Amino acid sequence: MRTTVYVLLAGMVGAGCISSAAARPVETSGRSAGVAAELAAASPDSVTLCGVRDGRLVRLAGEVSGITGDTLVAGQPLAEALPSHLPPYAGKTEWYQTFQPIFVNKRRYPTEGHPPRHLLPEQLDPDPVTFHNGIPVFVEAGAREFEGWGGYFYVLLSPDCLFQPYLLAI
Repeated sequence: MRTTVYVLLAGMVGAGCISSAAARPVETSGRSAGVAAELAAASPDSVTLCGVRDGRLVRLAGEVSGITGDTLVAGQPLAEALPSHLPPYAGKTEWYQTFQPIFVNKRRYPTEGHPPRHLLPEQLDPDPVTFHNGIPVFVEAGAREFEGWGGYFYVLLSPDCLFQPYLLAI
């Protein structure tokens, strides 16, 4: 079953913190639809955000100010706490916006046919497996245990936990 999920975080569009990828509808199915629903179902005063702290992918709690409508992280405006134009976010990079593949261990991983999806940090290994142009690249939780991993790699696009999956080109 496929559904289209619109995840809107108050204040993020106005603050310029959501990439063009995050502002468009995201086709989801199965587990991804449940994650998007969980992210959207957070109380109106709180939001779930993703970031990298001390080199690890983490879940961050944000609040929507009832006065200004701004999203805050630890009391700071989202744009200051998690600037989306800097790593770890790939959503505003030229290579992402022009649909360029990433390379891991000299292997090409394109985005074709793989729409961005919302994931919780707990679904991914918190330690990057590599970096692509300064952006951390993640794998699913437990995937490091498999020799010669050939599954999906993920890059974080924006603070609202939107990830782009990349699959090995055959």
